[in-house]
Amino acid sequence: MHTVYLVFVSRLGASKVSGTLMTIGLGALALLAGKALMTAMMSLLLSGIIGLKSLTGGKSSTYEVIAKPVYAGHDEGY
Repeated sequence: MHTVYLVFVSRLGASKVSGTLMTIGLGALALLAGKALMTAMMSLLLSGIIGLKSLTGGKSSTYEVIAKPVYAGHDEGY
């Protein structure tokens, strides 16, 4: 009688431990999925902002012209 009771108690304890570990594991998985969802939403928002900015802004290019100095007479006398 005592052996049957001890086996039942140990199985019950093991199922509680595995149930607790499974709950913790699913919570960690949900946390990871939530972080991935937030990252995806942030990236979608940023790409939308950049897309709207490029649609509304006119395209313009600016160039800087740098004049090269002309050196004359450097190799005279050598």
